[in-house]
Amino acid sequence: MFDMILNSRADWVVNFVIFCSFILPFALVFSFKLARKKKYLLHKYTQIGLFVVATLAVILLEVDIRFFHLNDAIEVSKYYGTTYLLVLFVIHLVFAFSSYILWIYMLIKSSKQYPKKFNFNHKLYGMILFFDLLMTSVTGIWLYVLLFIY
Repeated sequence: MFDMILNSRADWVVNFVIFCSFILPFALVFSFKLARKKKYLLHKYTQIGLFVVATLAVILLEVDIRFFHLNDAIEVSKYYGTTYLLVLFVIHLVFAFSSYILWIYMLIKSSKQYPKKFNFNHKLYGMILFFDLLMTSVTGIWLYVLLFIY
């Protein structure tokens, strides 16, 4: 199924990661709604689950890039080797790295304090994390389009 998305040059792993990237912002909004409805334990487990899935997707992608000749599909792109692609990739990495650091921080800090009231601005950090993950998803999908469709 995942190797048929958008009729691209990407393999099933890349397509699976893009699928996860597309779904992630919607899943985060669902998780936030759980917190607003005071279903805090379900919100907590949803966040942990999303983090685990996202981490596994990134690990799969890294293994795919390093060991399964993904470069052959990438080098066909007309954007391969361009400054435009490099700048987009760096922007993507900045969002991806910062979001993982913040997500780990929030999971650890929140897990230690739950079910007590948080002594840090959990909601503000959550919104910053949402923006960070949204931009990671958007730039990742953008890279996908440039590398595997064009």
